[in-house]
Amino acid sequence: MKIRHNILILIFFYLNSVSHGQIPVVEAKNQDIAQRITISQFDTLVKRSTFLSKTYSLNQLTDSDHIVIIKILNTLAEPIGKDLNKKFTSSQYERFKNLLAQKKYLTEILNIYPENTYSRGPGVYFKKLDIELLGSPHQYSKFEIIRRG
Repeated sequence: MKIRHNILILIFFYLNSVSHGQIPVVEAKNQDIAQRITISQFDTLVKRSTFLSKTYSLNQLTDSDHIVIIKILNTLAEPIGKDLNKKFTSSQYERFKNLLAQKKYLTEILNIYPENTYSRGPGVYFKKLDIELLGSPHQYSKFEIIRRG
C-alpha cells in the first residue's frame, strides 16, 4: 500500500511538471517555512516565468505558474538574507518586474482569481492558490535563497 501511495505521488509530481515544462514546486505546509532554493534555481525560475509571461496571456498560465510568479515577486520585494540594504537588482529581475507591470499582473490576477481577500501588510490572499501576494506575506509565500552546500 505504501509503495502504491509513493508511486501515485511521483505520478502527480510528474504530471504537474509537464504543464508548460514546469519545475515542480512543492508547497511548504507550515506558514513559517519558505521553500529553500539556490540562487541559480531562483534565476532559472525567473527566466522561465519571464518567458511564460511573454509567450502566453496571464489567464493561460497554470495555477502552479502563478504560484511561482507570486513567490518570485514576494522574494524580490525582500532584502537578501539579513542585510537590509542588499536587494535583488540584476537586470533580469528588473525585466521580469517591468514585464509584469506592462501586463498589469497585479490587476489581472485579481480577475483571474476573484476569490481573494486582504492579508497582512496589506497584501492579497488567493484562496484557490493558498498563497499571499505582497504586503507582509508569510514565509510559505516566498523563496528562501540558500548557498549551495
